[in-house]
Amino acid sequence: MNNIFQVQVVRRGIITLLKELRDHNSIEEGDMLTLIDLGDGVVVMSPQRSRVDEVANKLAREWKDSGETLESMLSTLRQVRAEYDTKKTLGYSWTPVYSSPLSSPQLVGHANCSY
Repeated sequence: MNNIFQVQVVRRGIITLLKELRDHNSIEEGDMLTLIDLGDGVVVMSPQRSRVDEVANKLAREWKDSGETLESMLSTLRQVRAEYDTKKTLGYSWTPVYSSPLSSPQLVGHANCSY
């Protein structure tokens, strides 16, 4: 298959993609395409579908299965912020450490001291 195609822009900005290109990339009527403007007149068109909804749904299922709720996540966030503020006030440096993407962070730190 040829990998360079010319298309003509017609009335109202409409372009027609050649059947060979649509078939090769499984592009069907009604599909949304992503256009990326690289500047200097270069535009890349991608038929890849956005995975944002798929990833968001997967995370929501995992959180639900693990018993997480928006309120439990906000509660954990408040707790971590309070611990951070306390450690910051005491002169600690700290790093949040996660055992898994869905776990609450453990604060690991040490006092800033000079020897």
